Amino acid sequence: MTSAEFLLALLAVGLTAGAGVAQPYVEDSIDVGGAWVGSLAYNSQADVVYGACWYDSLLFALDCGSLQVISTVYGPMFPGQVVYDATDNKAYCPFPLAPPYFAESLLVVDGNTHTRAGAIRLSGTADLVWSPELNRLYVTFGQSDTVAVLDCRADTVVARIGVGAEPRRPCLNRTEGKLYVFTDEDTAISIVDLGSNTFKGRVYPHIELACSWYAEETGRLYVGGSGGLAEIDGQTDSILRSFNFPGREVAIVGLPELNRLMVATSPPGTYDSVYTIDLTTGEVLARLVVGNMSRRFARSPMTGLVYCVTANPGAVAVIAADGCSVITTLPVGSFPQYVAYSPVHRRVFVSHNNTSYMYVIKDTTGPPAVAEGHRRLAGPCTGAAPTHFRTRTVVSFDPSPGALPLVSVFAGDGRLVRTLPVELHGRSVRVVWDGSNSCGKEVSPGIYFVRSDEGTTVAVVKLR
Repeated sequence: MTSAEFLLALLAVGLTAGAGVAQPYVEDSIDVGGAWVGSLAYNSQADVVYGACWYDSLLFALDCGSLQVISTVYGPMFPGQVVYDATDNKAYCPFPLAPPYFAESLLVVDGNTHTRAGAIRLSGTADLVWSPELNRLYVTFGQSDTVAVLDCRADTVVARIGVGAEPRRPCLNRTEGKLYVFTDEDTAISIVDLGSNTFKGRVYPHIELACSWYAEETGRLYVGGSGGLAEIDGQTDSILRSFNFPGREVAIVGLPELNRLMVATSPPGTYDSVYTIDLTTGEVLARLVVGNMSRRFARSPMTGLVYCVTANPGAVAVIAADGCSVITTLPVGSFPQYVAYSPVHRRVFVSHNNTSYMYVIKDTTGPPAVAEGHRRLAGPCTGAAPTHFRTRTVVSFDPSPGALPLVSVFAGDGRLVRTLPVELHGRSVRVVWDGSNSCGKEVSPGIYFVRSDEGTTVAVVKLR
């Protein structure tokens, strides 16, 4: 038995918290035509996953229903991060034009035909993030120490903002209208005001920064890396508290309805761990062993399960919705890297660094756990009317007698959009959603999920 096989066997021992109910499983593996898939993005309007193959210099479109590659766009060399614009239904991906590698263009892909729609000449592109509220793309440039602001409707650069040396890993504060960018060799967080497109200052959390997560529900930014995890107030940009874990923090994901945070760490000389933190008390609720070389998280809006990709032994650890146990560990080939989720078909897509195969995991389980004190909704969802809407939709439930639900709207990436007030109508329960988030701002078009805190009653609606 190899060391990788031994680790998979070790992780499988005792990880049967969901025994007796359906569990996620590896459904298929697909050859996407190119190796070293370095980025994935989900097209919520077409139910398609885009992937950028670094080694073979191509961008592919994979239909999440048929599991067929329906389009391939070739570029000169080494495509970068893929980002999807749900408002204009198009994707962006940087491609170098020619050596030297920092001379690049930003490829634009049509979200209907999945073919090349144009290119924008940019130089030194590093990382991208799209703002649905402003319909703008923010692009970091390591060579010029700036962030470019792209108007996505016109595909034109409207501003360039100096933020500091080697900017990367942009993160949006959508509530306060800010952009956070790691700068100065990952020792500082530069802050940009999105309304005025101006640099506002820096925060120094005393961490060699590697990952971030902004919790819209509480207005807090969480950043991690070598040296621990820091919590930053999203309004004042002051550091509120710090957490210390062994090793380097490499990935963060929130469980907003439970006010919890999950942090993947990579300590030297031992297996990686995922820590689940109660953000109310600061208490560590669980430490989960998941393998080596943890990469990324993806959270299912349907089941609440969290999928943690680990490069060694080439597996995905499936973590329960409360973040406190590993349900199962699924082998998915060597060196998995990125992960994307299709809420329409309840599938998790896992790419690889050194092969051309995409693994597909079926997202299925019994009811996820909820925090103590949450009230459950026992009855089934009886429907949403209309399912495709622009201004409002009504979702109806039939609860058991005396039950009061906690009903929330989730985006396709698992992000909590808002919790809805409940209306009682005889024996039925209704919630009305007007397409806005918890701050009262209209969300971008796409597929959303209305889910009770029991987790098995889900209505799928599409905002047009």
